[in-house]
Amino acid sequence: MHLFANGEYQKVYRPGSNASATSWGVGYGGRFEIGFVHLGLAGNYGPGLGLAYALEPGSISVSQNYTLRKFDGYSALLQFSQPKFDINLGVGMSRAFELQEDINMNYSVLTRQIGYSAAFVWHFTDYLHYDIDVLHGDAAWYLGEKQQYTFVNTGLTANW
Repeated sequence: MHLFANGEYQKVYRPGSNASATSWGVGYGGRFEIGFVHLGLAGNYGPGLGLAYALEPGSISVSQNYTLRKFDGYSALLQFSQPKFDINLGVGMSRAFELQEDINMNYSVLTRQIGYSAAFVWHFTDYLHYDIDVLHGDAAWYLGEKQQYTFVNTGLTANW
C-alpha cells in the first residue's frame, strides 16, 4: 500500500488592480497491490484548481467578478499485471461548480468531464512493450450542452 497527500495555497491578484483571491487545494490517494491486482484511487478539491491544472487561465477558474470557482475530481485505475501482459481499466471525473454570477448572467460553465479508459500492454521483452488503449470522454455544461469523444492510441515503447 502506498498513500499520498498534497496541497497548494496561493494568493492571486487581478492584473492592474488590488483585487485578489486565494486559491487552495488538496489532493489525496493511494495505490494498493495484492499479487497481480493493482488498484489506484485519487481525488482532489479546492477553489481555483481548474480542470486541467491549477489557476487555469480564462473564465473556468476565475469569474468576471474575480471569484475562484471550486473544483473536485476523482479517479480509479485497476490493473491486472502478468509477466507477459497488463490489462488496465480506469474511470475519472472532474467537476467545476457553478457560481451565483454564472446563474445571474446565464453563463454556461463546463460542469463535469468523465473519462473511461482501457488498455492492453504486451511485453515482448523486458524493454519492448506494445500498447493499445482507448479513452472515451463525456462532458456536460450547466446550460445543457454536451460533448462525447473517443481516442484510440497504439504504439511501441522501448525502455533503456
